[in-house]
Amino acid sequence: MTIGQHSGTGNLAVGRQTGLAFEAFGNPAIPHRTDTSAGTLRIVSSWPFGGDTGQSYRDHAIAIRLALDLAGSAVGGYALEYQSLDNSTEAYASVWDATTEIENANRALEDPEVVAFIGGIHAGALQQSIPILSRAEPPLLVVSPAATWPGLTRRVDGITEDNELGRYYPTGLRNLVRFGPIDDRQAAVAARWVHDTAGRHTAAVFHDNGRYGRCVALAFAAAFTALGGTVSGTTPLPADPINFDRYVASVANAGADCVFIGGIATLKIGQFVGELRAQSSLEALSILGGDGLTSDVLLDALEFGQADGLTVVGPPLPADLTGVGAIWSATMRYLIGQSRDPDPFAVHAFEAAIAIVQAIDAVGAGDRAAIVDAMRGTSEFRGLSGTFSIDADGDRESVPFRISQVQGGQFITIGAEGG
Repeated sequence: MTIGQHSGTGNLAVGRQTGLAFEAFGNPAIPHRTDTSAGTLRIVSSWPFGGDTGQSYRDHAIAIRLALDLAGSAVGGYALEYQSLDNSTEAYASVWDATTEIENANRALEDPEVVAFIGGIHAGALQQSIPILSRAEPPLLVVSPAATWPGLTRRVDGITEDNELGRYYPTGLRNLVRFGPIDDRQAAVAARWVHDTAGRHTAAVFHDNGRYGRCVALAFAAAFTALGGTVSGTTPLPADPINFDRYVASVANAGADCVFIGGIATLKIGQFVGELRAQSSLEALSILGGDGLTSDVLLDALEFGQADGLTVVGPPLPADLTGVGAIWSATMRYLIGQSRDPDPFAVHAFEAAIAIVQAIDAVGAGDRAAIVDAMRGTSEFRGLSGTFSIDADGDRESVPFRISQVQGGQFITIGAEGG
């Protein structure tokens, strides 16, 4: 299903009024060509647009359109268009569908004007589209602003699957470039913060048995151990607990001074945090987790004050950006038309769109294989939150992470670190 096609410059005037300019971003050594005499090229995205998830993706689409408008909807001698494809079904509008994702990938592949395919936050959807687009001749560039599963780009012992990369890239050619954070790096930042800054040295690690939760838990345990800390155990939490007495007791018996919880915020995890807080012998315990715990669901499950001190590591919020990033954030709030900040991953959607434009400018043609190479060679790129390059795996070399802590029932930023 097609949601919309964009080829105008409707946001260009808005960007100029707020002080945004294409020249402020990317690698300044790559000149931008604004003539359109060579024809038309197209970028497509594929993600669901319904429900709460759809609101986040609509923000991503606005960020991409803003980037292309700042470029004058032109690149390397071509007119540049953007097309939003929906990978959900009418029955489940907020959930990606494998069949639809495959159809979107083939549709993009068969359109000779398409030079880039932007995927969403769900690694499962990209696991369907990447193999189709990587084994094509020539391959089509895939860009991810938001998928955080490490196995999309590299092997992580104990976390990713055997030959996982071989399934995505059957010819051995890599065509994915990722701009957002990665789960195991997020966990490593959490380990450094609690060990080096908070001064904790014995950790009890738990997870909700989901893929994300297990990934960040195992990655935290490995990073914490590498720093010289002791991990008393990595334990899956029960699906339907009556109480967590046994798990709370294991923390106390191990003499743990911190607990890391990997998972998505649920009433179950809220109950576990509440029971940890209720244990008087664990009064000084540090409790932390990944960005999956940043949710009002967790706070609502606890009595007032019980969540205070809970620390989470995740992507920076648009409101935390400074300089040109703050101008971008204000521009996005205007374009969204609501009194809220854009989705955090919209930052990376904007950066990814700018980088695609620069890759095409560098090639000067719609040569798909050359554009993949140029994109994977991105370097000295001035983004919204700093300058960075793309590494050999196709990942951003250093992604900023926000460290926030619950204070007075709200998540407050207390620090930032690259990961």
